[in-house]
Parts: sequence; structure tokens; C-alpha cells
Amino acid sequence: MEVVPERVDPDGHEDHGFVTYNGIFDLFAGADDQVASMLFYAGQTQQAPDGGITAGAMDEMMLVAFSQYRPPNPVLDLVLDKRVPPPPAGISPLAEYPTQQSFRTGGAEIYSSASGFLLTAGGIQGPPAYTLEIRGLSLGGSILGIIPLSDPVDRGTAVPTTLMLSAQGAPGRSSLESFLQIAGSHHTYKVADPKSDGGQAELSTYDDNLCVYRGFACGLNVRTPADMEACFTLGPPGTPSQ
Repeated sequence: MEVVPERVDPDGHEDHGFVTYNGIFDLFAGADDQVASMLFYAGQTQQAPDGGITAGAMDEMMLVAFSQYRPPNPVLDLVLDKRVPPPPAGISPLAEYPTQQSFRTGGAEIYSSASGFLLTAGGIQGPPAYTLEIRGLSLGGSILGIIPLSDPVDRGTAVPTTLMLSAQGAPGRSSLESFLQIAGSHHTYKVADPKSDGGQAELSTYDDNLCVYRGFACGLNVRTPADMEACFTLGPPGTPSQ
């Protein structure tokens, strides 16, 4: 794979000049390790900047390159071959029948995909990773909602529901803002600011993004990249504009 120069989105530097946000695939700072893992295992760089990977992505890949774990071949086959199974009886054979996957741990994940798209549900906030337990009974994040027992930074955060199109239909989309999103609800917490002595910072997370099923998604606060707005059409006369 080709290594390309660092790609920095607007306003992507913090106070000391370090890159804080480079898009999904640049993996320079604050990266999701699993993105690098799948880039290494499957080599699918069509949506990455200029079709290559950055030095930051290479650093992340070193972790999985020296691991003895490799995904099962059927999993990699699903990554590389996006053809979907034939539709059930009663559904036109000309129509694609999207696949559906869901997982539930502390939070929840839902994925629906066909050959031309992937719909990812942003999920819900996870509970605090660390809290107080007495005789095996967890007291949750607080006592009577007053005395905090956990730090908001230890929660599992959620992201917007996102429509990711195939590289053929929408090449070079490597930041969340370039995808159609359903943001859902939004929560902000006050947390300790590591850059100041005793100061506070805001921690933001999305929530309530689980409405995805077989190629259909719904929710509140739809966000659209400018180049997709021309694809929209008005609803029937008399209906709300949204």
C-alpha cells in the first residue's frame, strides 16, 4: 500500500500545534485502532485519502501485524465480497436484500449493507466502565442521582447513524462530515480538563441511534453533506419540508 502525506481537516490542530482530527482513515491522533486493524487485514483503501494510507495508519497497523490473531476467512470474505444473498421467496429477484447484523454488549451496534452501501447505527451510550459495587450489586453512576460514583469519560460514547456509500458512487469520503448522518440526541458532560489546573472541559456524545433495519434508517437531526443535497426531492404537497 502507498503511504501518502498527512491530510489535515480544517481546524485540526490543538493549542500546541499537534493534529487532533484527520478524518476516519488518517489515524494520526485519537484514532480508532479497529479501523487500522481492518485496513491491515483486508487492504480496502478505496475511501482513504488518495487511495493510500498515512504514516499514522502504519503505526497503528504495527500492533496487529505482530499479533498472532487473524480474522477467520469467512469474515474477510464478507469484507471483500459485498454481494448479498438472494432475496427470500416473494421478493423480486431483481432487488437486493440487504444483510443485517446486530451486537449488544454494554452498548449496541447495528449494521445493514448491500453492494453499494453500508448503514451503521451509531448506537447508544454505554454505562460507566468503573463504578461502585456492594455485594455484587452495582450502584450505577450515582447515588440517588446526586453523589457521582463514576467519571463521564469512562462511559462508552455513541456516534451518529451513518450512510457510507461505495467508493464507486462516492470516492474519497474520509471524514464523518462527508457522509449522510442521523445525529440523534446529544449529551454534554463537564469533565476535568487535563490542560488546566482544576479547570473543566466539555465531553460530548451522541445517543439514541438504533433505528437501522434492512437498508432503512430513521432518527432525529439528519445532517447532509452539501454535494448530496441535489439528490433530494420534495415530498407530497402539504407535507413538512423535512
